[in-house]
This record gives sequence, structure tokens and C-alpha cells, in this order.
Amino acid sequence: MPIRLFRRRPVAEPPLADVLAGLMAARDADRIALMVLALGPRLRERLDLDECLRLAAAGSFTNGTREARFVETLARLARRIELNAVPARHWTGDDRRRLFDPDFLARRCAGEPVLAELNDLLWHGAMARLREAGENPAAVALEAMGLVRADRSTLRCR
Repeated sequence: MPIRLFRRRPVAEPPLADVLAGLMAARDADRIALMVLALGPRLRERLDLDECLRLAAAGSFTNGTREARFVETLARLARRIELNAVPARHWTGDDRRRLFDPDFLARRCAGEPVLAELNDLLWHGAMARLREAGENPAAVALEAMGLVRADRSTLRCR
């Protein structure tokens, strides 16, 4: 029986916050491909990462495959990374609405723990950006949901 001198130790993956810091430093044009490479192997569900890279390079996510949905989700996360890099005063109204739209990212990321954690990190970063700009995130959320304060005690639809 051969004697084993070396045992393979599992390589610890860096925390997602460290991966996010690296992604924020990446060029916008390269970010989605880097996200495929950094996040793809961490997913519970295995995807064809070559296909994901091809879709990211082409910038076309129109076919209804799992890979196309993943790359589209990464594109939305990449947009959130871009927004978190600039002051909130530079955000558009659509950017603000999407921050509180569960269909834009939260539901897309909910089934995959890695994506859900990344979305959560980015969302909290966006809340910090709003506060830095002197805005009340709750008021922005109410406006994004189509609700405005009529007075201090009631809400009405726009």
C-alpha cells in the first residue's frame, strides 16, 4: 500500500466582499466577464461558463437559456457596481427605482446564495450612497413604489 506524504488541502475562496472590491476596481468593459470567472464556479447550479463568457463578450443575452439569464443578472449587478462608484446625485430616476424593484435584482438573485449575498452587499452600498447625498432611503423607496407622502400620517398613490 503506497504511503501518502501529501494531502490536498482545499483552497479557501476569498470572502465575497473581497471579490466585490476586485470587481469594483475592474474596467467596466471587462467586469461582466470577470464576474463570470469569479462567481460562476461558486454557484450551486453548474453552468456552461464558456457559453457565459461568449454571451458576455457578445453583449447579447436574448436567448432564454440559464446561461443567458445568469449573464443578464451579472450585467444588472455590474450596473449596480457602477452606480455605487459614483455619488447618488448622478443616478437617474430609473436607477433609483430599480434599487427598490424586487424584479430587477432581488428575485433574480434569491435562488443562488452567492448572487443573493453580492446583491445584498451592493444594496447596502447603494443605501450608504443615498445617505451620503443627504437623501432618506425610505423616502426614495416610497417614491420608487409609486407612493408619496400626503402628510405625516398617510400615504396616497400618485
